[in-house]
Amino acid sequence: MLFNHDIVGSYPNEQLVRIPGCERYVARSLGITKPGDIIQLHPDLRHDWEYICEHYHRVGLPHTMKVVWDLDPAVANDYPERELSPFMYVDDFYKLRPDHDWYRTMLLARSKNDFLRLAHEVGAPIPRTLMYDGTSDVCYADVHYPCFLKADVSASGMGVFRVKDEAELRKILESVEGPLQIQDEIADATFLNLQYDCTSGGAKRIIVTEQILDGFVHCGNRFPARRDPWEVTDKVANLLAKMGQRGIIGIDVAISGDDAIVIECNPRYNGASYPTIVAHKLNAKHWVSQSMKTRHRSLAHVDFAHPAWFDPVRGSGAVLLNWGPLYVGGLGLLVIGNPEEERAVLRLLTHEVL
Repeated sequence: MLFNHDIVGSYPNEQLVRIPGCERYVARSLGITKPGDIIQLHPDLRHDWEYICEHYHRVGLPHTMKVVWDLDPAVANDYPERELSPFMYVDDFYKLRPDHDWYRTMLLARSKNDFLRLAHEVGAPIPRTLMYDGTSDVCYADVHYPCFLKADVSASGMGVFRVKDEAELRKILESVEGPLQIQDEIADATFLNLQYDCTSGGAKRIIVTEQILDGFVHCGNRFPARRDPWEVTDKVANLLAKMGQRGIIGIDVAISGDDAIVIECNPRYNGASYPTIVAHKLNAKHWVSQSMKTRHRSLAHVDFAHPAWFDPVRGSGAVLLNWGPLYVGGLGLLVIGNPEEERAVLRLLTHEVL
């Protein structure tokens, strides 16, 4: 397998520039590889390569040692025998390894409007949503407040605005371009991510995790989740697989009271995919993925011998998932253990390690 999980090029640049260190987020894909795979990494990550390898050896996480320090998708031409694992099957990868059905289905599924239309067609419950081709089409009389204005294609909560009244909506629309949707707010909702693996045989259920949000921005996931409403997403996931979608996808669902409501689809690896795969490799039964701040700017200064890190014998502790944001003061972590162990580990990380 050849991994290129660069997120740059998958979403509008004006959204990605608001994610510090996004060009190095490819770091989080190392933990999901197997020995013998090939991975493309940003050349800046090379400075900390020996330290992340040492950490993964300590926690018992196998991974590839074969690295190409270049994110150019054209590297795939050097490995024609390798199956390609992209973050999302966007234009660059379609041109290299054409699969028309996969590409067409990905475009449909990543469009919030098109996906909700498809979900509605198969009987999945969706929120009241007004869909528009552009800002000039918005009918203000139809809007219920508070609501969410969402760009039709967006990354990690970018292009999403909570709107309290018409005056605020008009002001926000001055800076928005392209297709959009205006969606009724679901009060007191908990948001879940339901992952599937799409193949020619259908969509195989993987896992349900509970999302941790900072406003509208995804910043982590927790397993196990309190609900597993597969019944509301199975039909649309299997339809996407039948249409040609391949690989991992995530469908977001809002839980409000007894209701499970389909919100959107990420036809790609998503923020929950990386901790899910690593947690499975480490036989974790309870875990949380979380972004944390750090004073360090090099892994050389992180004490990986500290007991806060995962111990395979003990079966609890933290694993460094994403060191890409290190250079802007952040890290992505997987914390394995029951709630009490989780709190203890996070306390140690905050006060002694990071």
